Amino acid sequence: MSSKELQILSPQSIMVAWAEAYLEKSSSFNIIVCHTLLRIAEFENTIHQIKADSDIGCYLTGFAGGVRYAPVMRYSKIHLLVPQRRLSSFLKVAECKQVDSGTNVQIHIVTSDGLLYYARIIENQQVAPPVQVYLGCMKLKGRREEMAEGILLKEIARLK
Repeated sequence: MSSKELQILSPQSIMVAWAEAYLEKSSSFNIIVCHTLLRIAEFENTIHQIKADSDIGCYLTGFAGGVRYAPVMRYSKIHLLVPQRRLSSFLKVAECKQVDSGTNVQIHIVTSDGLLYYARIIENQQVAPPVQVYLGCMKLKGRREEMAEGILLKEIARLK
């Protein structure tokens, strides 16, 4: 390693601290909660088809995105990142409706495309970047630490 290269010695410590700061700030993010009658796999196919037919970007995050990076669990709710400028178009074509309870789709409105840099296509789905999925998982209930740890070990720590 040359003296000009940066080496991260403790990616886990950095990510844990980042997640704590992210949790404090993220309460200001706009989130829309919805319900779909489709099974999760069917709704994911719908998301893929929306991108193919209309070029509306919608990126899996949370557990739905996390299992693409580190398949360590099952999930029953889809978390998506959708750019604000495409949100109304997405809601028109997606087979889901906004509800107050009984949600199985949560849409996080993205106001900056910077959150989507390094997004990937995995299993024919657009998936948010690993760091963004890690941070998103840390906000969830359930087995969030297990999922986040899997992403960290498989995708983030190996970048050092």
